[in-house]
Amino acid sequence: MLRDYEKGWDYEKLLNQLETEILGTFDEFDGELLNSLYSKTCSLRFLRYKYFRENVMLCMKLVDKIFV
Repeated sequence: MLRDYEKGWDYEKLLNQLETEILGTFDEFDGELLNSLYSKTCSLRFLRYKYFRENVMLCMKLVDKIFV
């Protein structure tokens, strides 16, 4: 998704799929961390590049904490 954003491609399709996948896991995993991940993921479409990149990195760390 980060690559698509950097190249000016349509990244919102991937973002929508990611949001759907996160919503589907609320029954199985920690809700507090998932809420944080979901809110950061939803905010990505409204951020400038610097903050977009930072939040993608934060989301990746959250994914490691939740799913690993």
